[in-house]
Amino acid sequence: MKKYQVMYYAGAAISLLVGLWHFTVPWMFGWASYIPYETLMVPINYVNLCFSFLLSGLSLTVILWGKKVFAQNPEAFYLYGFLLALWIFRVVVAVIYPCPPESNVWMSYGQLGGSILVCLLLLVPFIRVACTRKTQKVTGRLAFCSWLKQDSFEELHYEISDGRTVDEVYQDLLN
Repeated sequence: MKKYQVMYYAGAAISLLVGLWHFTVPWMFGWASYIPYETLMVPINYVNLCFSFLLSGLSLTVILWGKKVFAQNPEAFYLYGFLLALWIFRVVVAVIYPCPPESNVWMSYGQLGGSILVCLLLLVPFIRVACTRKTQKVTGRLAFCSWLKQDSFEELHYEISDGRTVDEVYQDLLN
């Protein structure tokens, strides 16, 4: 499990760095010189700044909730899945609408390669955690079914001696 955690944190950390780096991209590469109309500069900068903020915040949240993801917390897992979906979307967009290599070859292929790297670093642990979650749910259901097959209500009541009802125990097993 350790190697999956290393991949998880590496992918999320690179994602965070990309989000932070994007705050400076318009000024580093002089985006304003490529925009034909002065009125478009502010909206394009707004979109980039909002994207940077959201990617950085989502990545940071996924990093901070790493233990929750590997502890099978559904909310943390769904947030992690959303970050992974964002990177899958980025790879698909880069394949469909590639950056023209004529402008800067290393940038074109570097962006695609970096996106694939982050996507894989996040995808492999996601599959591992998803499979573990599924196994635990099935195991929990089987344990509950064996409880229901007991001979008498007293035995069942003895098994659930902490005051919870059968429905509450079943819901705990499903979650």
